[in-house]
Amino acid sequence: MITNCVLTSHSAGVRIGFSEIGVVEEVVVGNRVFTACNRGVGTFAGARATVRRITLSNLRMSTRLIAGLRELR
Repeated sequence: MITNCVLTSHSAGVRIGFSEIGVVEEVVVGNRVFTACNRGVGTFAGARATVRRITLSNLRMSTRLIAGLRELR
């Protein structure tokens, strides 16, 4: 559970998942303020990974394009 905070980042305010294999589940993100982030929330899963049961609530985001950053593919 990630709640009640302010975050500034050059990447995702919250990054959920990252691996080629595995399960990420039961994630709760609420009452967050994201400022000057490339993206507020990023969800990532490889070919054999699973991300499920994610709850996002009461998020305020101010995002911006940050030169030099590229999407992972």
